Amino acid sequence: MKRRAFFLAAPLLALAGCGFRLRGVNAMPFTSAWVEAGEGSLLGQQLREQLHDQRKLHAGSKGAPLVIRLSQEKLEKQILSLSGAGRVREYRLIYEVRMDVRDAYGKALFEAIPLFAQRDFTYNDSQALAKETEEASLRRDMAIELARQALTRIAYGRL
Repeated sequence: MKRRAFFLAAPLLALAGCGFRLRGVNAMPFTSAWVEAGEGSLLGQQLREQLHDQRKLHAGSKGAPLVIRLSQEKLEKQILSLSGAGRVREYRLIYEVRMDVRDAYGKALFEAIPLFAQRDFTYNDSQALAKETEEASLRRDMAIELARQALTRIAYGRL
């Protein structure tokens, strides 16, 4: 009986000892923040949503303990490969942005931090509508990834 209990418990103990844990919300070293981004910025929208979910979004830039400024936001689409007939088979989406973080007094805490994400996807003319939807989804996913990356860097001071 003891041997059987040991063999049942051993995998559980190994899993518990490996240090695995689910990704949670980073403890932010600020009470609230404001995000300054260009009109229609996917990353700006995602940062605001994530800060709002954590109850850390400030009502405006005036008096915000932390101001996150996004600039030089670029979303590019490059052709990766062509078929023998000269039609596009693969694209690469590239999302680049620079982030500045300032305190309530306008003092730069971190300047011109580059954030970067890319995704590759196949393309087929016969599935154009589905591929447009996939592209929009990939753009949104890249914005979510960059927002997480930005907040993690701020939380751990690794900018």
